[in-house]
Formats: sequence, C-alpha cells, structure tokens
Amino acid sequence: MVFVLFAPVDAQAASSLSDEEVASFPSLEVHSVPSANRFRIYVNNALHEVTLHSIDVPFFSYDVFQFSQSYGYESHMWVKNLIGWSGHDCRIDLGEAGLSGGGFTARVYCPSRDGWYDISHRMLELGLAWPQQKCCVSDAVIARAEQARARRVGVWSEEEPLPPWVFRSRQGIVD
Repeated sequence: MVFVLFAPVDAQAASSLSDEEVASFPSLEVHSVPSANRFRIYVNNALHEVTLHSIDVPFFSYDVFQFSQSYGYESHMWVKNLIGWSGHDCRIDLGEAGLSGGGFTARVYCPSRDGWYDISHRMLELGLAWPQQKCCVSDAVIARAEQARARRVGVWSEEEPLPPWVFRSRQGIVD
C-alpha cells in the first residue's frame, strides 16, 4: 500500500526567518538518508550526520526481519524524495546546529512557491513526525503536532498512535 500526501505549504508560518536569510545558508550535498530525521551531508568537503531539529519519526527498517512502525516508510520516503533523490535546493541552518553524537542537530529549509519552509515543521503538519521528547521544543512545534492530531493525518489517523520512542523501546531498538 502506498500513501501519497499532498498539502499546501504555508512557508510564512513555517519560518520566522526571511527568505533572504534562508537563501544565504549553505546548500545541502546529500550523501545518504538512513532515516527520516537523519541524513549524511557534505559540508566543506567533510561528511557529517545531521539530525533534524525538534522531531522524532516513526521507526522504519529495510530489514524484513525487523518490524517497522506505521507511517515509518511514508516518513522516510517523504524525506528521501525531498532531499535525497531530487535536485531541490534545500539549505541548512548551521547557526542552529549543535554537535550531537559526532554530528549536527540542525534546521533544514526547502523552497516552495511561497518561500522557504522548515522540514521538521512540515513533517509535523503532515503527521509524519512527533515532537521530540528528549529536549525542549518550541510552542510552534507542539502547535503543529496538535493541528495534525486534530485533522487526524498521518500517525494521528490511528486510534492510539504509538510514539516512536515507545515503539523502539518495546522492540529493543537502541538509538
């Protein structure tokens, strides 16, 4: 079964930065997309792992002997199609980045007809991500998740959606 998610992007609501500020950030040169909220990119000819800021995503595994979580595949493929396999001119905000396990935690922006949007915010709006539980998240992040829950989209279309950190714990998956 394949799900295709189409929804208009409200670029202004997704970013408090001006289009000029976002356009000045470095472009991504993507190496690989191992999960929906982690990918490997080149910055100054060095390979780094980037984790998207403020979100956790449903678990997905290509391993046929390991269970994947509902909407894990859709979340993973949405990100891969956005930044991994296409020529979108996405940008990374290294000013928001913090070193995390040898990589960066950062905001990533992609262009739309109306301006730039934050990938993490968009994933929350589509029901393809949850607000992260390990750190403080902004009211804007929580509001986007609540709007998706109210619209019953993505993970919120299920009766009792299981948060990814609970799913991973029950499956014995270590981050």
